[in-house]
Amino acid sequence: MGKLGHPRLLINADFVKEATSTHCNIRFTEIARILKVHCETLWLYRCCHGIEKIYSVISDWELDALMRSFKTHKPESGFQYLMGFL
Repeated sequence: MGKLGHPRLLINADFVKEATSTHCNIRFTEIARILKVHCETLWLYRCCHGIEKIYSVISDWELDALMRSFKTHKPESGFQYLMGFL
């Protein structure tokens, strides 16, 4: 007796890694639509294969230090000013 449900889709990990990189600027839902999979399926695939979307080359510690420095010098500034500073 066979397995229930649809057969497992073969998704190219290199394509997913490239398509989700910051320089491609493609929405996650659009990538899922192109691959004809649900967004959750694509998300789980990324997690299982260790594909992360990296926004910057600085470490989390360095980012925290920058944010603390900004908030020290401009405590009344909001989120948009912080994003512009970064």
